[in-house]
Amino acid sequence: MRKNRVILSSEKINKAMKSVEASLAVEGLRPSTKGSQISRSYMEGRITSEEAIGQIKKHYKVGR
Repeated sequence: MRKNRVILSSEKINKAMKSVEASLAVEGLRPSTKGSQISRSYMEGRITSEEAIGQIKKHYKVGR
């Protein structure tokens, strides 16, 4: 577990994920499965924000 990281409860994580899905739906978009998995891992405290950004960049081949 990382120091200085507030870990959210499952209830708060689910609420945040639903909020993001609703916001994207207004724009006619949907979050990717991979993006949702990475976001959940971050909110559960399993990865840092830097790791999350790195995983997203690697998955979508950004910066290559």
